[in-house]
Amino acid sequence: MPARLFHYTDTRGFDGIRSARAWRFLVSKPPSEHPKGAYFTDLDESTPLLAMKLRIPRTKIEYVFVFSEDGGLKPLPGGRGQYIFYSEMDYVVDEPRQIRHGLRLQ
Repeated sequence: MPARLFHYTDTRGFDGIRSARAWRFLVSKPPSEHPKGAYFTDLDESTPLLAMKLRIPRTKIEYVFVFSEDGGLKPLPGGRGQYIFYSEMDYVVDEPRQIRHGLRLQ
């Protein structure tokens, strides 16, 4: 498992997650066959074609949360499991694990 993980989101998601001291990433059902979960990646902000690699709309990579992982995440089934991980339950990141959040560096 990577040492640092990233969660990319849009303005609405960013405002909701950062509203508490401990970041809470909520489980949701992606519009695909993938399992319900809170999703993360080890692809950093400088990754070329990031939205395409993550298969999410470009609007969903406007903001980022960066944190240290603590285990417990599952790799996405299939080849993208090399860089996409998820939790089947809401995933909480307490302040000591938080590295930064804000607009994605480009």
